[in-house]
Amino acid sequence: MPGSPFDDPELAAAMAAAGVDLELMTGVGVVRDQALAVLREIAEAVADGRDDVAHDLIAAIEPDPERDDQAAVAHVIGVGLGLLDTWFTERQPAMPAVRAPRWTTPGRSAATDILAVARKGRAFAATDGLIRRHRGFTVLEGTALAVAGAVQAIAAQSGTAVVDAAADLLIDDAARASLPPRTRRPATPASFRGTGLRAADRAVLAEFAAWLQVQDEIAAPTPELEAGMFQQLLMLARSHDIDPLAASGIDPIIDLILNAEEHAGTELTDSALLALDDYVAFRLDTLDDTAPWEEAQQILQQLGDEHPVVESIAEAFEASRALPDAERIAALAATRVIAAIPAFLEWLGDGRATTVRGSLRRADVPDVAVILGIPSAPRVHSVSNLPALGAWWASLEDGAVIDVGGERVVPGDTGADWSAQAASLKLLETIAVSFISHLILADLASGQPIPDAARAGDAFAALARAIGSDVSDSPTDPTPRTRQTLEGMEQVGMLRRTENGRLEVPELLRATVGSALTITLAFVDDEGDD
Repeated sequence: MPGSPFDDPELAAAMAAAGVDLELMTGVGVVRDQALAVLREIAEAVADGRDDVAHDLIAAIEPDPERDDQAAVAHVIGVGLGLLDTWFTERQPAMPAVRAPRWTTPGRSAATDILAVARKGRAFAATDGLIRRHRGFTVLEGTALAVAGAVQAIAAQSGTAVVDAAADLLIDDAARASLPPRTRRPATPASFRGTGLRAADRAVLAEFAAWLQVQDEIAAPTPELEAGMFQQLLMLARSHDIDPLAASGIDPIIDLILNAEEHAGTELTDSALLALDDYVAFRLDTLDDTAPWEEAQQILQQLGDEHPVVESIAEAFEASRALPDAERIAALAATRVIAAIPAFLEWLGDGRATTVRGSLRRADVPDVAVILGIPSAPRVHSVSNLPALGAWWASLEDGAVIDVGGERVVPGDTGADWSAQAASLKLLETIAVSFISHLILADLASGQPIPDAARAGDAFAALARAIGSDVSDSPTDPTPRTRQTLEGMEQVGMLRRTENGRLEVPELLRATVGSALTITLAFVDDEGDD
């Protein structure tokens, strides 16, 4: 069984100086061994394609186990991140090939972020930022996926079976057999596993997700995203002894959201209010006794009047969503983000080599920049110098137009038979919303896994104003990086200039841009106020 990844005294000292309690995060003795055992079982299940088993294993990890011989969520995250830091430092031949395994929840996005910082040996040190960005349970999923991907890569490089590599890297059979039985939660629907919620909460969450699927308009771009946002609100409420299933709990939840800075780790802002508003509408639509929920709806409506940015974005979103789908598809297909995909796929062919981080190689940057339609100066040597190009690359991966792994990029599931005319509005919006969100938050493609809140705030305010929102504190003299973000949006056709030189979002694209702003609002608002 491997030793602690924190045996290095210099690393331990650095962590201590940063205020990180290694023992609390990684556990010791049987607790640490339990964390290693569950990571091994998840890695083996993922390698075998048994995602349902992996989901159940992750769901069984308790945030605060009653027994002191059980690994908590924090222990599994801490052990996993520490191992990744060590492996990337000590096992260089195999580690460049590590990619996040395919997954059906936001955990894969967290795994990608985790691997990016682990390549620099800083995954454990980035724990706080990762949790702020992805929330706790998603980081747990991401950690388990990243470890699974690393085990697979090391096994492939050494020519051993995954089960043997997992035993060598994590915990061997003898040590695992000596552990006390792990406590497990009852099985729940795959979409809502591992939430730490009560059975009644999970049932309502599943019902709310089903209700979202049949609504003409919802707050988030997709029902899955909104259900995930609401899941976080349920967890937030339970952590403060608030009953989210009662109408009387809505007002206290609103207070928690508006005072997020006073509650460590919540980091929830106005974007959560939109999901909460839909939840209240769901309760009004499905319960017999609606009087208490009508009062809750009035509170939220009054709150909306006090938050003009959110209200204005929502109004622009609703007006754009009401336009014919065919017209919106045509408008999205005309942007370079979508229109450039056929030429990119022709350039890609059967596949090309990437950097060790899964990005464009320096020699390919100018060619792909031309395809996207953005200028690439001779001095530009990487994607990090062209945020719009990096955001596009990330959006193509999010939309499964490309599949990146093992230092190669190949056509993905949707890219293999691409046709913008035949693509659904949902797919085109997924790609476009991802592009905007990555561009605003300076995501992994630009080498910055944790958002630069000040820059993101400037870009958010400028785009909110361009969509029609009255943002009084929009910068009159934006920073160079904000100008670069806006120029990227203009170059791909998502922004245009009016006769008086004002930037505006075309009406048919306002729902798309509004969706992206809703996603980024939580990061911008909370981080910008620190």
